Amino acid sequence: MAFLQSRGIKFLNTGIAVFIPILLGVSLLTQQDVLGQVAYTSFRGEAEKPSTLTLYKENESLEVVTRFLEAVKEKNHAKAAPLLDSLIEWHQPGDNRYSGVKKNANEVFVMFKGFIETSANSLQLSDVKTIAVNGNSVACLLHWNAVTPHGARLDVDNIDVYTVAGGKITRCIVYSTDLEQENKFWWK
Repeated sequence: MAFLQSRGIKFLNTGIAVFIPILLGVSLLTQQDVLGQVAYTSFRGEAEKPSTLTLYKENESLEVVTRFLEAVKEKNHAKAAPLLDSLIEWHQPGDNRYSGVKKNANEVFVMFKGFIETSANSLQLSDVKTIAVNGNSVACLLHWNAVTPHGARLDVDNIDVYTVAGGKITRCIVYSTDLEQENKFWWK
């Protein structure tokens, strides 16, 4: 760069002095990550590939979350429980009796038990619409249904974002597409 600066005065009249720094700046941009996925090809035409470790984490994370969701769909506590870390942090949205942060697996299962009791055992994970993985983070678009004996209905999509470490779910953040409906159904 010092060489170009020392010679830059000669090129000032031709406009090349402006072009060269831009070309050098662009050549320094060799990588851009978009949502955790490689989005560039180097100037030599070699595509950057995710590391084997990243692929392993993604595969493991996908497998753990998929097994967990299958167990939830089957309402199989024995299959779901070992997939949650004992110190899981679970963020349940809304302003109802089940909202807030659960700080361990026991609190999460107390919440699930409450869901089952409040819904008269009708709560059902009826569809896993989408699963997307980024490292050890897994985002899922889920559909839930329930009907109480009193006629209250729940028909809502949630987006759950799970974090997996050591073969267990260590964190879950739930986003509801209709908090008003969930708050009414789960009430305080």
